[in-house]
Amino acid sequence: DSSSAKILENIEKHLSTLGYGMLLAISRSNENTEKECVRKLLDRFVEGIIVVYPVFETIKSDFYEEISSKIPLILINDYHIKNNLNYVLSDIEKGTLEALEYLSQIGHKKIAFIRYKGKHSDDIKQSIYEKHLLNHDKRKIIVE
Repeated sequence: DSSSAKILENIEKHLSTLGYGMLLAISRSNENTEKECVRKLLDRFVEGIIVVYPVFETIKSDFYEEISSKIPLILINDYHIKNNLNYVLSDIEKGTLEALEYLSQIGHKKIAFIRYKGKHSDDIKQSIYEKHLLNHDKRKIIVE
């Protein structure tokens, strides 16, 4: 998604000014694939790991706690679960509401919500979407 691409672009720019490179691994929002990607990075003796939008189930497990005890680890996310991990949080509730309000203000009547099935952040966005449409007497359209 475009927000992930922008995050990665800015991380790479900053790392390059410090003399570091960036390795990219894509998990496609699959818990087992995400863990395997992180293990492969560890096998390459990386000096730190940044995970952009990690899988909810992986965070709930102790997987990242074990990793963070070995090397620096940062999770860029839109929800917070464990206090002993380093996070950068985005406010998806506020962003979703602002987008919906803007679309309503410029006259849009039919606003669809397209989501990934089983994605925790999309559950939060859908809840905001449904409340907004209920408050504005509009019909919801959800595509999974």
